[in-house]
This record gives sequence, C-alpha cells and structure tokens, in this order.
Amino acid sequence: MLEYGIYLKKGSMENKYIAKTSIKKIFTLLLLVIVVIGGIVAYSMYNNYREYIEEPLYDEDERITIEIEPGSSTEEVHQELKENNLEINKQYYNMYLRQNPELASGIEAGRFVLNKNMSLKEVIQELQEAGVVNIRATFPEGITYKQMSDILEDEFFVAYESNFSSKEFENIVENPNQYTFDQDIEEFLEINKPQNNSLEGFLYPATYEFDPEVKTKDIVSRLVREFMNRIENLQQSQTNRTLYQNLILASIVEKESYTDEEKPLVASVFHNRLKIGMKLESDATINYVTGENRPRPTYDDLQVQSPYNTYQNVGLPPTPINNPRFESIAAAVSPEPSDYHYFIHEQNESRQVHFAKTHDGHLENVKKYLD
Repeated sequence: MLEYGIYLKKGSMENKYIAKTSIKKIFTLLLLVIVVIGGIVAYSMYNNYREYIEEPLYDEDERITIEIEPGSSTEEVHQELKENNLEINKQYYNMYLRQNPELASGIEAGRFVLNKNMSLKEVIQELQEAGVVNIRATFPEGITYKQMSDILEDEFFVAYESNFSSKEFENIVENPNQYTFDQDIEEFLEINKPQNNSLEGFLYPATYEFDPEVKTKDIVSRLVREFMNRIENLQQSQTNRTLYQNLILASIVEKESYTDEEKPLVASVFHNRLKIGMKLESDATINYVTGENRPRPTYDDLQVQSPYNTYQNVGLPPTPINNPRFESIAAAVSPEPSDYHYFIHEQNESRQVHFAKTHDGHLENVKKYLD
C-alpha cells in the first residue's frame, strides 16, 4: 500500500510538471505570436507613417492661410491647422516631430500660406520660414489697373485677415469721383484728370509693401501718391499737350519701346505724327482693344471699331492704355527732336529699333528687318 501510494504521488507530480511545461510552452508560443503580430502591425504602421508624411494630405489644389502666434506649442499649431480645414493625423504629426526635434523647435510665428495638396513634411518645412509680415506687390511697367488688381488679389491671399477686395479696387479706379481721397490727391486729380475718367495711368508701377490689413482705398491712394511723387520734379512740357495727354502718349511709348534709351526717339515719332495730323498707327493701342499681345496686329485686328484704334482714328486715344514709368512720361513730355515718322523693332532677341523719315524708308526697313 505504501509503495502504491508513493507511486501515485510520483505520478501526480509528473502530471503537474507536464501541465506546467505545457502551459509554459503555450504561453511562450502565444507571446511569440503576439510579438510577431505586433511586429507586423508596427512594421505596417511604420510603412503607413512613412507614406503618410510624404504623400499629399488632400487631392485638391486649395490654398489656406493660417496664423501662428509667438510661443505656440506644437499642439496649438496642430489645432490651428485643423481649424483651418487642414486635418493632419495627430499620431503621425507627433511622431514626425519627435523624430525631428529641430523642426518642432524651428516652427516660426506669423501668417503662412499653405496648400491642401502639400505633404506633412512640406507643411512642417513651410512653417520653418518666417511668416508673412507685410504684403509685397510688384507691378511691372506698362501694367493696367485690372492686372494690378489680379496681382494684389494673389498677394493679399496670404493675409490672415485682409480688407482687400479686387472688386472694390477696380470700382475705385473706375469711379474715383465717388470716393474721397486726401486733399492733396483730390486737388491733383481735379487739375490733371478729366472729370469722368478712371485712374488708369495715375497708378505708378513699382514694388510696394502693404500692411496685411490695409484698406483697399488706401492702396489706391498709395499708388496715386507715388505717381505724384515721381513726377514732382518733371520739367515743364516742351509740347502744347496737357499732363493727361502726355500720360496717354507715355502709355503708348511704354508699350512701343524696349529700352529707356530709345524712348525719347519713339516718343518723337508719335509727336511728329500728331503735329501733322497723321494717324499714330500704334500696335499697342490695337492690342489694348483686342486683349492680345501681338507684335504685328492681324488684318482683322485693324478693323476693330474703337476710339482706341489708332489705325482708324487721328490723334490720341481717349485715355492711357496702361500705367507707365517715369522714363516713358519724361520722353512724352520732352521727346527728342527728330524728323522721324516711322520705326520698327526687329523681331528677335535684340529687339533693335530702326527709324525712318519717309514711308519709302520705312518700307525698306520692313523689307530688310521684318520680311
């Protein structure tokens, strides 16, 4: 009985050992499975993360403007992006900044223009640059007020809170008599601008910086005042034309010349034509009517019925066709004395100008340099 009892006890211990061993193996196996699955999940998540930070956040091409206050945390930056309809996966956002702590500390304060088709990396990189402080707009010479309006609209898009309206800008320029400007501007326009005409020609083309929250009318005032300042020391006209008439001519000279050096002679050609009642025949005025930019208008272009068609009408067009620079205005006011009535430009990179006194001489230049 004793031996049998010992046998039972030994068997019971072996069974317990086997049971413990089995449980341990199962636990180890489960742990291994968990580790493998976890590894697969982690690997998959990492791949997703790598793809996420590189791929566009959205498909659509849509700009947004955000403002980051000084001292904002990365959490606050994420919230600012979210509130401006740029949803970014918070987990991946934090992971990327943890891996790149120099980027997290390099986020600047200011106004930023982002695009919804940017990747997370591109967004963070964009935020490393100093935000917009002032709006910078550059207007090239010979630009029209509507083109100015388009440029301003693009530039003011970066402003977080902007008062600029392209519609209002164009309305002010087209109907300046309906608005009140500073007294010196009012007096200047009253003397030099025909009552019902727009401000085309009086908006000086240059590079400007504006406060992001500047009012639209103040932008117009700034452009007019710059014009006034630029021509303040302009010598008296050597012709019998008014400032406005010279401004019209200057706008044509601006488009009909390629260098400042040739402007006085180009102005001389038009001046000489005006003196004898000869049509100006300016391609620039035709392009103004058609909206094209052809170096040589087509036959159909020349048939357009318009007071700006100087191939059909004698004299100056009714208004400036753009906003010229000082050099063109000075050339119109004081054209270089000459006997020229014609000129052409070579249609190549040199744009060399050739003048002629007679129609026959002009035809020779055309045959030699154009045809």
